[in-house]
Parts: sequence; structure tokens; C-alpha cells
Amino acid sequence: MDVVAERGVAAHWKYKNSQYGFDAEAAREAGLDAEGELIEFADMLKHGGTPEEFLEHAKLQMYRDSVFVFSPKGQLVRLPAGATTLDFAYAVHTEIGDTTVGARINGQERPLRTMLENGDTVEVLRGERPAAQPHWESLAVTGRARSAIRRLTRTAERGEFIAIGQRLIEHALRRIGLDPNEVDQAEMTERTGFEKIDGLAEAVGRGRLSTADMLEKAFPGLDDPGRHVPASPDVEGLNLVAGGEMTAGVTMHLAECCSPLPGDRIVGVLIPDKGIEVHVIDCARLADYEDQADRWLDLRWKPKADSDVLAVGRIHVTTANRRGALALLAKTVSDAQGNIINVKTLKRSPDFFDFEFDVEVEDSRRLTQIVAALRALAVVDSADRVKG
Repeated sequence: MDVVAERGVAAHWKYKNSQYGFDAEAAREAGLDAEGELIEFADMLKHGGTPEEFLEHAKLQMYRDSVFVFSPKGQLVRLPAGATTLDFAYAVHTEIGDTTVGARINGQERPLRTMLENGDTVEVLRGERPAAQPHWESLAVTGRARSAIRRLTRTAERGEFIAIGQRLIEHALRRIGLDPNEVDQAEMTERTGFEKIDGLAEAVGRGRLSTADMLEKAFPGLDDPGRHVPASPDVEGLNLVAGGEMTAGVTMHLAECCSPLPGDRIVGVLIPDKGIEVHVIDCARLADYEDQADRWLDLRWKPKADSDVLAVGRIHVTTANRRGALALLAKTVSDAQGNIINVKTLKRSPDFFDFEFDVEVEDSRRLTQIVAALRALAVVDSADRVKG
């Protein structure tokens, strides 16, 4: 009874009959590593995993076959069947997973989604610093990797929202004639109801607090001439688009309605708790935000975006219903250096088809060339870029 009271029922079972206890040596012979599994759970909790993530990880680790792979130095790593190179990187060390940019399997460069097989030798290719990639969560199968990716995304998201908020606050202060360097930030933060300037900047960056409301609380009675005026093209650009402070899919979202491309004249709309949605300047959807001037941002593409970023443009094509017409359209797009990643049939009749193509291009100039090439085809009745 004393043993039960001091060490629990399980300890008493083992004390009474060893067959009820956990045999660590037999487990290791069977390929199980209880200590290693518990360490993975501890790592996930350290990263701020939720109870749901903890349960997900436990389910993923149960009843799974394993694969055994090696690092280039010969370290043996056990992973669940179906694990990818990204799972391997995080199994070795969280910091390695966070900075992963690619991988070599048995000396050959392979995509991060590649599933590993027994005996593979995996070399992780790393970048200089951690980079949040939200879609990477779908490439991983282990709870440890998924939890770490979520943590990295949350950290990057908060940092980017704070940076955006700081820029918006500076912009708002200059709008009312104040130099941000001369404003008492501690007093401004206290007046707006926040303890730290980062908390205020994050609230503004996330769109939970408008700059107009912030100015009204911090400087009551001070006139804000830009409160009801949309951002002007002549206002100093915030330069927050690709290549700047924002990461696509985290705080920057290219609007699907108009599919902005490098080279387009663009404007941003701050969507609460989502980030900045980027539209082309003549997108029809912008009319929905005409009376919300405080959410408008004048944006420019960074030089890096003009050269390094591939974006997706959308083209609407009406073509004659003839055999081989679709193949001809696809060849024309390819010859014009475009890459079709999606095709949708909008309307079909005995005489005509209406198609919508999503085409990967480097800039708006390339998409204009593709549209011109399509219009030159005899089977094409019309071809236009979709902008909302």
C-alpha cells in the first residue's frame, strides 16, 4: 500500500509482477525508443504547441512503420513511414529545419516533399537565416516538424505585423505634421492603452486599431487631414511588397480577383488579422473599400520583385469550338514564355468556348505579350487579362 501511495498504481503493478512493467531493453530490440518519443513531445511543448497539436503528434507516432535514414556523417535517424526530407531536417535539429532551403538524397538534389526510403543518405541544404514558408506544413508528416513550422510562421507573422505597424504609425505621424523621432513613443503607447510600443505596432499592423483611431487617442483634438482621403500616388511609398518586409502568404496576399504582377501599378488594402491584400490600381474590387481610406496603402514593387519573383496572371479567352483549339492556345502561351498552371472552362456552346487560364510569368509585360499573341490567332475571338 505504501508503494501505491508513493509511486502510483503502475509502480505497484511492476512491483507485484514484472510483466506489467515497461521493458526498455525489449522495446529497443523491437525498434522502439520511448525516451526519444518523449523528447519529441517535450520539444513540441517547448515550441508552444496547442493540446490539439499534441494529440495530432501522438496519433501520428502511433502504429506507424519506420524508415531508417542517414546523415552524411553517418548519424542514423528513425522516422515514420512517409516522412519527407523536411521531417528529417527537423528530426536532426529544429534550427536546421528552420533554415532548410533544399535537400540532397543519395547525392541528388530532390524536392523537400520527397518521401524517404530505408537506407537513404540525406544532406540538408540550409539558408543563412530562418524563413517562414506556411505551405511547408503540408510537406511534413511528423508532429515535431509541423509544430516547429507553425511556431516559425507565428514568430515571423508577429515580427512582420510589428514592422508594418511601425511603418504605418510613422506614416500617420508625418501625415499630421509630426516627426516620428521627436514623438514620445512611451507616452503615445500609454495613451492608446498599450504597455509596449510593439503591442501598439502589432495592433495597427494587424488592422485591429486604425491609425486614425490611434492618432485620436494619442493626440486628442489634433486634426488629421488624411482621415477621409485615400492614399495618394504621390505619397512616399511604403515599399512593403515582395522583397520588402512582407512574406507572401504570411502578411502579404496577392488578390486573386486581379492577380497583380511585378510591373503593375498596385495598391494595398489592410485586411484585419490577415495582412495586406495587394490589388492592381484599376481592380473593380477596390470600390468596396472607397469609404475606408485608413486601410489604403500606396505600394511599389521592390527591385528584387521585378527580377526574381514569378507571379500568376489570369487571362480570359473566347475561342472557336474547333478540334485542336485548346492545344493551339497552350502552345502559343508556351512559345511566349508563359507557363499555364490552371485552366478553367467557363462556358461551352456549339460555336465557342470561354476559358480562363492562370499563367505564370515574371512580370506584367510578359503577360501583355502573351495576350497579344493569343489575339493574333484565327481561332480566338477575344483575349483579355482578368482584373477583378
